[in-house]
Amino acid sequence: MKPLFQQLAERKGVADIRTPVSPTARLVAVGDLAFHGPLLEKVTGQTPGFIFEAVAADLQAADVAVGNLESVLIRHPYSPVSGKAFLVSGLGALDELKAAGFDVLTFANNHILDAGADGLTETLDGLAAAALPTTGAGRTPEEARRPVRLSAAGLDFAVYSYSYGCGQIVGPGKPGCNATDLKGIQADLREFGRPGDLQVVCLHMDAEFQATPAPDRMDFCRRLADAGVQMVLCHHPHVPQGMEVHNGSLIVYSLGNFVFPMMPYLMAASPDCDKSFLLEVEVDREGPVGIRVVPVVLDASGRPVPPQGEAHDQLLAMIAERSAQLADPALVRRNYLAMTTRYTRDLLRNIYWAVGERDWAKAKLFLGSLRVSNTHRRWVRHYFRDKLLGR
Repeated sequence: MKPLFQQLAERKGVADIRTPVSPTARLVAVGDLAFHGPLLEKVTGQTPGFIFEAVAADLQAADVAVGNLESVLIRHPYSPVSGKAFLVSGLGALDELKAAGFDVLTFANNHILDAGADGLTETLDGLAAAALPTTGAGRTPEEARRPVRLSAAGLDFAVYSYSYGCGQIVGPGKPGCNATDLKGIQADLREFGRPGDLQVVCLHMDAEFQATPAPDRMDFCRRLADAGVQMVLCHHPHVPQGMEVHNGSLIVYSLGNFVFPMMPYLMAASPDCDKSFLLEVEVDREGPVGIRVVPVVLDASGRPVPPQGEAHDQLLAMIAERSAQLADPALVRRNYLAMTTRYTRDLLRNIYWAVGERDWAKAKLFLGSLRVSNTHRRWVRHYFRDKLLGR
């Protein structure tokens, strides 16, 4: 059988993995869903379903529809007090998510505490009241770890969700989300898994705006596949990345943004932030048997709209090309080293100037990013080990 990326290119976004065994079901997965900024006004006064109307048919035709909620949803959204990205929206988004037909929302990401612990709790309460099953975050570690279990088309699904650490990881007495710790995930799979489960693990991690994933994330995802996870679905980079089949399991390295206002910093970081896709996976009791990629672009307000004509074909070609790049370990390593080099040099430069200006608060802020983020620490270690020491 031809490689996945070659099938995607030749068959216009459709690929076979193996011959299916009855029964089969259709799982649809999309990336980050954030309803802040212009979408707050767009939802007001509209019939529920307005945001997703251009893709509603694909979502509602799914037996299982999964998306990553990256907005805190609270009754009275307020303005941020700092310059950081602040993904807080009103409760109107609940009606949109319900009307769209989502069956599972993952909620492990770096923005779940943007309105504090109370905002996280209010979001969880709102999702529960709207009968929108959620996994990955909670008031306690036990609540956060619990997967969403559901049956559809004669098959049983278990969906788990995890995020990289950036000060929002759940702990005793501290609401938050699950950490992307390999041993912890494997322990969850053993504790909560049941015979016959189709296991879906969603990961929110890695560098933003990169065309290829980090080598260690590829290894991480492949080890989950080796442990029996049939689908590993990733987000957080804000741009589409490639996908591969490993040991019979499907790994999608970034689903990109799916509902997300295009703030200036996003498009300045990458012109691909408004490009995305809806992924349809046909599954049987053994796992994925085929996929279909539905290209999507985000309009000026951040709503998903399928492109037409040449734009459609170009986006499919991008996803096929980025999938092909995963088969070139040297290219993946070069891209990662270039990213860690930029990050580390910018960090050191910012610290140097903050100290020179005796701006201790700013210097503390830059150093604090290393304290709260294990991912950032790993980037700096990689730079000094591979760039400066040549290892």
